[in-house]
Amino acid sequence: HWVGKSPAFGSKCFESLQKFFPNAMPAKVVHNRTRSVLEQEFGLEPGATLLGSSFCPDEINNQGRDLPIVMRDYYGSVFPMG
Repeated sequence: HWVGKSPAFGSKCFESLQKFFPNAMPAKVVHNRTRSVLEQEFGLEPGATLLGSSFCPDEINNQGRDLPIVMRDYYGSVFPMG
């Protein structure tokens, strides 16, 4: 399920995830969808784009596969907005 990053279909963890966060997607999927729209529809390029971020800076959002890190690694730099 979702590029192998989700809990096993039908597991207790999967059921809880779907119950409390319906249609949740891994960071990589969200990033790729966002990147596609920004690049194809608005012409943004990673080398000429400054990522503005207002993600909560706590430890839960700053691990290697988390969305802020995935986006920072792609765009190269971040302007933290709060």
